[in-house]
Amino acid sequence: MNFDQEYDYFYDFADNNGLYARFSMYGEGIRFEDELPLRDRDNRKMIYRCGDVEVAVAVKGKTWGDLYIAANSAIMLSGNLDHCYIEDIQILEGGDLELVTGS
Repeated sequence: MNFDQEYDYFYDFADNNGLYARFSMYGEGIRFEDELPLRDRDNRKMIYRCGDVEVAVAVKGKTWGDLYIAANSAIMLSGNLDHCYIEDIQILEGGDLELVTGS
């Protein structure tokens, strides 16, 4: 997929699923129906830290789409809608995931 196709794909998924946050991890070959490349744990949490606020939400499922939905939930619960672009997901030492956003 070229950038324009990937951009449209990410936006279509967000619009079709009622998501506010925008997925911005371009050029990594991510398809929302694909399983996450994670092992050994089914009950992961998405951690989002922004200023003095920390939000943790369950990742319900094993696909990139499930991860996107969890990230959107974390952003919405934080109340910080200025940083709604999902730029990275980092794996923490205990196996949970940390959301990195931009504006």
